[in-house]
Amino acid sequence: DTAPVNFSPQNTTLDAGDVQWVFETQSVGWETWIGSNAAGKVDHTSGSYSAIVSGTNLQYYQNF
Repeated sequence: DTAPVNFSPQNTTLDAGDVQWVFETQSVGWETWIGSNAAGKVDHTSGSYSAIVSGTNLQYYQNF
């Protein structure tokens, strides 16, 4: 994740700072599992992502 928390602007936000390195790092790391086509979408498509961990009581107050 980036710092500060939730500092991942949408691709429609003007002059919001550059966090593209986060998406590039994710796409490289995930490419083995999701393939190059899907990894390219992670790299170039802004969105909101979350992880669901079944069998746990995992909660994070900054997920809004």
